[in-house]
Amino acid sequence: MIVKENKIILFPKQKERVYVELTEAINDGNFALALQKVTQLIDYGELHEELIDINCYCLMQLEDYEELVGFSVLMKEVDDRLFEVCLGYYIEALYELEKYKEVIELYHEVEMDMADEKNLDIFYDLALQMNAQKIERYMKQFNRAKLNQDHQESYRLMNLLLESLTAPIPYIEKQLTLPNVHPLVKTAIIDFYRKKELSKLLEVEKFELTSQFEVESLVDVHNESSFLALIEQFDYLLHKDPAKYNLYVQLMTQYFKIMYPFTVSDEDLPVVKVVFEQIVEQGFGNAVETAHFDQDKVTTYMENIHFCINLYMSIKEIY
Repeated sequence: MIVKENKIILFPKQKERVYVELTEAINDGNFALALQKVTQLIDYGELHEELIDINCYCLMQLEDYEELVGFSVLMKEVDDRLFEVCLGYYIEALYELEKYKEVIELYHEVEMDMADEKNLDIFYDLALQMNAQKIERYMKQFNRAKLNQDHQESYRLMNLLLESLTAPIPYIEKQLTLPNVHPLVKTAIIDFYRKKELSKLLEVEKFELTSQFEVESLVDVHNESSFLALIEQFDYLLHKDPAKYNLYVQLMTQYFKIMYPFTVSDEDLPVVKVVFEQIVEQGFGNAVETAHFDQDKVTTYMENIHFCINLYMSIKEIY
């Protein structure tokens, strides 16, 4: 073996020896050694269907499902033909890892002829059943956590539920109008709908405010117009005092994630800006002048922003 232009070149006799060692390892049932040998050949550029199949077979025998998934994803990037060799192993590995949603989605991406050829129906049918059971379990656990007002656990379970869903269900939409659901849980649900790019009208309740929102019109919190307008007011700190700038971004993100999709009106932006200045500057022992603003509004926003930040931290500082 010699190195030439950063590429490893295997002499024919060396390559032949590795192939012999690979065959002997498979015949002996030594799949760990066989995996070493097939990996060695692939690293040397022997990238063809037979070796890809052997690599996947060894990983499956060793029950190294995570590695098999990673290898399959890599082959998908390299060559569709090589990925097709991995496909059956890939779906089985996803199933063994209890990634039922991924099995279902991948099955729908595959052409029917290919699905039939790889005999993928069994894992698809099993994944549908198991994913339904998982969803039911998460819903029951979420209900218990919600009744116990365990917001950290309810947030964790809602995220697990959303990760298991291939499409929205009425149950999660209902949570958006219930007053005993943590606002950050509702934000997670709305983000789920937004990322699905659905044409749908969602009714949302937060802090006794109820409104309807077109999913198609919703954007990520960091791209929301009032959020961007506020952050722009502190751009001068980006190079002058990055730590303080990052603190503003952090606190505003926490506030907006709790309030989302409700936003700040253009009329109230100056007041909200000065309130955030008060919160940040007080932490540095500095005073901020607010006399030229409606003091009742300043006080109300101060209380609301502190309350929202605390709500955010009640989940995020541990989750």
